[in-house]
Amino acid sequence: MFRYSHTIGRGEEAGPGFKNPVALALGEGDLMYVVSRAYDFRADSKRITICTVGEEYIGEIGNAGRLGEDLLDTGDSAAAGSDGGMTWQDDSVEIFFDADDSNDAGRGTKGFEGQYVLTANGAWRDKEANNPKFGKAGDWFAATKRTGKGYQVEFKIKKSALSNPADGASLGFNIAINDDDGENGSRKAQLNWSGRAHSEFTYGRLILEEGEGGGPPPSISARLNDNGTVTLTFDGKLQTAPTVNGPWQDANATSPQIVPANQAAQFGRAVR
Repeated sequence: MFRYSHTIGRGEEAGPGFKNPVALALGEGDLMYVVSRAYDFRADSKRITICTVGEEYIGEIGNAGRLGEDLLDTGDSAAAGSDGGMTWQDDSVEIFFDADDSNDAGRGTKGFEGQYVLTANGAWRDKEANNPKFGKAGDWFAATKRTGKGYQVEFKIKKSALSNPADGASLGFNIAINDDDGENGSRKAQLNWSGRAHSEFTYGRLILEEGEGGGPPPSISARLNDNGTVTLTFDGKLQTAPTVNGPWQDANATSPQIVPANQAAQFGRAVR
């Protein structure tokens, strides 16, 4: 008869943990070798993880072959300015598109929808977006710079890369931030704006507004008055919605607009 002791590892694409483990072998002492089958669309996660029964992470065999800080550099997994590396293990920003708003269980395959990644050191990855062309004149481009408290990333993606959605179209969308301060340079945490990576049905909504050739976006501000009313001051048109995700409707209002104190709570935005 066997008695449960404890659970070892967690679900991870790389580093400490496993992804769909299918086999295990015991080594010297309390070493364990665990084979992860991963997924067909994440072949880079197929690996043998080396760890101990006490959950000490030793390294990996296969793929990039990381084998402990005393054998290999445990800094950035993806080299600065490189393409297709293990960007999710580094400080990085990922954006996800469900261009046809199909809400699939996994990631889609229409056009270049999927995952776009840029790390703090300028490495990028777009394999999970069906390999669009990266560059200032390409399907997408991104840049990063260090700041006093970390780093900043900006993305530019052509509408043509997302199958040319019409103005006003609603797309599935998510943003994730990776923190690489885990053991042996692995990812410590991932923070998602709305949903889970590669799970379209969990994404939030991105609504495309009609462009006007640049310029600053319309501004909106609110001021609480002494009598409990709120004064809204805005450029362009005012739109309101019952939730932050919509549906948004034009409000028959001019700026400044005074909102009564007894009006139901709503979200507001200014549009051209």
